[in-house]
Amino acid sequence: MTAQRNKTRKVVLMTLLGVLVFIPKLILPTPLDKILIIAQALVLSLASILIGRLGATYAAFIGGLLTTIIRPVFFPLTLLFAVVYGLLIDGSFLLLRVKSSSGIRHRRLVLSTIISTALVG
Repeated sequence: MTAQRNKTRKVVLMTLLGVLVFIPKLILPTPLDKILIIAQALVLSLASILIGRLGATYAAFIGGLLTTIIRPVFFPLTLLFAVVYGLLIDGSFLLLRVKSSSGIRHRRLVLSTIISTALVG
């Protein structure tokens, strides 16, 4: 029963964080929503920390799916960039060992987020 609750909590958390990625794209028009990539990077980093392995990828995938609803013309590219961005954040967290047994290494967290954001652009 507890394992099922834990899985349910992770799915709910992934969905909520994916919606947080999507909301600025819903409110702002296309060129202006790119300014808020900083907020998207923070939300996806939080997803990677809270959910664990592939957390940012799942949240980015949900945000990408929601974005394709309002911008169906860019369907494959939107979803592809969202998943790649999530994978870059998760991969850089793993490579730089952001999470350790003693806690979160803040400098590595910032560095991995900057690297991922710079690569996706």
